[in-house]
Amino acid sequence: MAEKKNILILTQTFPSENFKWHGIFVLQQVLELAKRNYNITILYPRALFPSVYRLIERRKGKDFYVPEKIKDLLPDNVKFYFVPFLFFNEFGLKDLLKSISLFLFVKLKGIKTDIIHAHMTYNAGYLGVILGKWLRKPVVITAHGSDITSLFMEEPELDQAHWFGEKIEDIKPKAISTLLKCDKIIAVSNNLKEHIIKLGIPAEKITVIYNGVSPEKFHPISKIEARTKLKLSKNKKIVLFVGALSRGKGIKELIAAIDLINETRKDVLFVLIGEGDLKEELIATVKSKKLEQHVIFAGRKPNDELLQWHAASDVFCLPSYREGTPCVVVEAVACGRPVVATAVSGTPEVVNSEDIGYLIPPKNSKELANALISALDKKWDTEFIRKYSGKFHWPNIIPQIEAIYKNILTSSETN
Repeated sequence: MAEKKNILILTQTFPSENFKWHGIFVLQQVLELAKRNYNITILYPRALFPSVYRLIERRKGKDFYVPEKIKDLLPDNVKFYFVPFLFFNEFGLKDLLKSISLFLFVKLKGIKTDIIHAHMTYNAGYLGVILGKWLRKPVVITAHGSDITSLFMEEPELDQAHWFGEKIEDIKPKAISTLLKCDKIIAVSNNLKEHIIKLGIPAEKITVIYNGVSPEKFHPISKIEARTKLKLSKNKKIVLFVGALSRGKGIKELIAAIDLINETRKDVLFVLIGEGDLKEELIATVKSKKLEQHVIFAGRKPNDELLQWHAASDVFCLPSYREGTPCVVVEAVACGRPVVATAVSGTPEVVNSEDIGYLIPPKNSKELANALISALDKKWDTEFIRKYSGKFHWPNIIPQIEAIYKNILTSSETN
């Protein structure tokens, strides 16, 4: 057997015992890679004084959390470490101190690595390029979508003043420099690849690899049994939404569409899974429009519980303003569920025909309502949808990532 290669994962988002949904896409990929011939080390930069850092960041309006008990989720060939760093962001020293902390941590722990794989262009990718230079190791960056669109998006009203506590205008040149200096970029959609090319990054440096899904976790099961287990009506049509209750997910448009649908149909129940800053406002809107019998705010649910909710539904809906390649859509399709979603970012690459679902423009409640009604009335071939999802199954995705690793390692050994 060939010697195991050592992969160093840098990430700024990862699930924990208390935040199981956060960065689930990174965990899923790590667990699948761990089944192959790799030793994997995950480094998660964290403030040395988290309670103080949390206080400072909350004053800036940013929600900060500290993951805990993560190691229980991982197999023996995957190691997870918090890397403590001092925070002096106001003095422009945060990135330098993080980089030094990562380098010293790797050296002091004796962590072996053949490739550094960073998730998100900034901040993890930026730090990964610095660390790769100091360790003389190749660097792969996966751009997941928000790390590009949130910095270089075309809709100013969606822009944020800050990203990870820094001004977006200050981060943009760092992000472009990171993409130019890394060895390889994985984009999770062709749409995202085109966005990256527009930043001046050579096309040949970018490979499109979609987000994966586990067919063991997401597959068709009995709708009746799922509804019984979840105590949902067996007589109503059910539309499922999974995502943050925030403006960018199109949740206000969805509530408006529900109101329109309710004018002519009383047989539809909408289940909204997630939390967000608009939750209280949405609850008030639902109450004012007397939609309480037609909308369930189910709260956050762990990824391993979503199968039952998909099974209980008739249609999945995601009316976002922008995405990468949304994992929730891939998971819905793997469960054989048709999708009504906005034609943004990588979503049309998943919902690529009306045999899979319907696409509409963003920010259009009327078209959303019409598409949902059409989807609810259509007889879908759920087995066709499930089979189509096979292109996103991890056994088909992981070899594509491995091919990048092998090519980079071969080039590094040659040089």
